[in-house]
Amino acid sequence: MFRQSRQRIEVSLLTFLLHLNNHDSENERRVAHLQEHINWRKVKANSVLQLAEKNNMITIDNQIVSLTDKGLEFTEKALDYIITNKDEKIEDMKDDFFLFRG
Repeated sequence: MFRQSRQRIEVSLLTFLLHLNNHDSENERRVAHLQEHINWRKVKANSVLQLAEKNNMITIDNQIVSLTDKGLEFTEKALDYIITNKDEKIEDMKDDFFLFRG
């Protein structure tokens, strides 16, 4: 159950980062908008925001969320994995980004 819970959070984090990567508009990157657009409860949205910020994937300035260089690199690798569906790509991501390890 713990592993499944973590996997759900990882998928939510990836969804969130890919959303940010696809939107330049500040309106689409407002903290309040994420709950509405991605259809998350406030608690889940806050958990994902905190995890992304803790892992240096995003910055939040004036309630506007932006990807960091690390967040951009992560989303590029995630897209590469999604497109190629090669297992070694996901293992590289785990090694490079250390999600949930600190």
